[in-house]
Amino acid sequence: MLADEVEDLENYQAGGYHPILVGDVLQARYRVVHKLGYGAYSTTWLCRDYQSSTYVAVKVGTAQSNNREVDILKHLNDSSPPDHPGSTMAMIPSIKDGFILHGLNGAHPCYVTTLARCSVSGAKGGSYKRIFQATTARSLIVQLVLAVEYIHSKGVVHGAS
Repeated sequence: MLADEVEDLENYQAGGYHPILVGDVLQARYRVVHKLGYGAYSTTWLCRDYQSSTYVAVKVGTAQSNNREVDILKHLNDSSPPDHPGSTMAMIPSIKDGFILHGLNGAHPCYVTTLARCSVSGAKGGSYKRIFQATTARSLIVQLVLAVEYIHSKGVVHGAS
């Protein structure tokens, strides 16, 4: 049985995840501090950027993943003018850097973004009552609707392909 917050170790094989440890340095620039999460096609790491002296998120794709997500985020970031309220960086992460990690399991596309503040589920879980106050819930809903409306206005739709 797997722990809830650990990816399936069997996916560390050819075509799968790239093995990364806390303390590793990626691209001679990003020191890995903590794992933020994982998905079917990537792991995401909190890293210290030696160049900017800031913390960033580095998403490391599996060797079988594609760069569609990077292309979509670049399209959303490069769209001008950014006059839509849903286009703010707080709602749409901006790509700061990108690179390929070559390892035993293949070539892994990576991209670097600014950090998100926290996930909705993390904020809810950290709440004393595990429920949002009505004003907070309304604010989150408005931000979500604005972000979805913005990405739709740019021709991007989230879903299975």
